[in-house]
Amino acid sequence: MYTYAGTGSRSSIANEGEDLAIFNSLNTPYDVVLSDDALTVYIVERVGCRVQAVSVEDGTVRTVVGNGECDSSTNDSPFATSATLQNPSGAWVDSVGDMYVAEYGGHRVRYVNMTEGTIHAYTGATSAGFTGDGAAASSALMLNPAGISGDSSGNVYISDFSNHKVRVVQADHIMQTVAGTGLPGSSGDGGPGRSSTLFSPLGLFLRTDSNALYICDYNNHKVRKLDMTDNIITTVAGTGFAGSDGDYGDATAAELQRPGGVWFDSVDVMYISDAYNHKIRMVTPGGIITTYAGVGQDGADGDGGSALSAGFSYPIGIVGDASGLLYVADSQNHKVRVISASEMTHLPTKFPTQRPIGPSAAPTTAYPSANPSFVPSFAPSFIPSTAAPSTAMPTALPSGPTAEPSASPTKNYK
Repeated sequence: MYTYAGTGSRSSIANEGEDLAIFNSLNTPYDVVLSDDALTVYIVERVGCRVQAVSVEDGTVRTVVGNGECDSSTNDSPFATSATLQNPSGAWVDSVGDMYVAEYGGHRVRYVNMTEGTIHAYTGATSAGFTGDGAAASSALMLNPAGISGDSSGNVYISDFSNHKVRVVQADHIMQTVAGTGLPGSSGDGGPGRSSTLFSPLGLFLRTDSNALYICDYNNHKVRKLDMTDNIITTVAGTGFAGSDGDYGDATAAELQRPGGVWFDSVDVMYISDAYNHKIRMVTPGGIITTYAGVGQDGADGDGGSALSAGFSYPIGIVGDASGLLYVADSQNHKVRVISASEMTHLPTKFPTQRPIGPSAAPTTAYPSANPSFVPSFAPSFIPSTAAPSTAMPTALPSGPTAEPSASPTKNYK
């Protein structure tokens, strides 16, 4: 594992494309997004109030959205780098390269035309509230939109964090709710998404190959799956109780603690940023969970070594590429870090498809491995020592996917 961007110091410095990302300061990176061609890594700074772009080819960084001032008063500048943002927490890049930014403190989503460098309001006003289902998204009100994902047909899904809902802006720009009644809770599994209750949904990941939207149900300590064909919601990881137990067992019998991000690789393995456990968890296609990275304590060490021994500090956004690199927004370490699957020597060579019975039960199904062929040449060769990890835990949300899907899901909002 190594640091991809950020020095670890909490600050925001505007960049013009010359500095390497590893020497550039970040301020609370909350989401990390990969462009459709996998040539650019976008970093959303929740407290830095901007979005930065890192070139995968040479490691240079530049600011593409936001001027670093945290304010919602500047609506559409029109230039994206001149606009102010209010605590952006998530982003999604569509198939043509344009970006949608969930502006948590501004209570809206912004659209950025990346070719022209212009920014526009995509949903709502800067006032908080809940209105607009069945009407134009431009008139809708939200309360702390946090996560965002979409499909190639123009549907954009938004986690309306403090309204306890997941909403969609359809291709015709009409807003609808797809999950959540608006009351905080954890009920509804096995029934319609719109009849279920959520508790502060955060990260989203849309899988068009299985027609499903995965939701980090942050304060319920779960990951839930919304089947977009029949609108049925289920839990796929987490018991609903905060904790860290359950590795090598069924994911639905394991404990999570405020999951912030979720991502799937090409062989159907699910990765979860288990924020308050300071870990990355992994769920096999057979539903077995284990720790993929992180020692389980708030810390910053581990670069250059095994990811399992590394310290994280409230990891939130997570995304991977086809070569097997997994990018993690390590929010309170003010870094983006990278885990290479080739370095994960601690993982067993086989994984069970069912919960083992008794201590002698042997796993039977080979774990599908990713095959990264390189670590970028700009990865640091020297990692300075860091302070001992702290076990202190903040009492509030840390000051915060995804690959572009290939097809539109069948919509059923009943």
